[in-house]
Amino acid sequence: MNIWFYDNCRQFLEKMIQDNQSNTELVKAYSTLIGKVADIEMKYSEHNTDYNKNHDKNQAEVAKTIHAAQADITKKQIEKGAAPLPHGQSSF
Repeated sequence: MNIWFYDNCRQFLEKMIQDNQSNTELVKAYSTLIGKVADIEMKYSEHNTDYNKNHDKNQAEVAKTIHAAQADITKKQIEKGAAPLPHGQSSF
């Protein structure tokens, strides 16, 4: 279900509570709905946090690999007596 479903339910329950203020079952239903939405938002937030951690870790690994490869190329160029190319350029 999407957030619109929960929002429509919330609006409906708020209207029903306003019209029937003595009905405690409506308040319980409203409280349950809000709790469920909070649970969903927490799971979504946790998923995003995990995704961002993994993405950042992967980006760091890619950068490390690129820099290591560039350092290796520069080292080999120096060993051969060739002048190293400026960073980001290739002899290919």
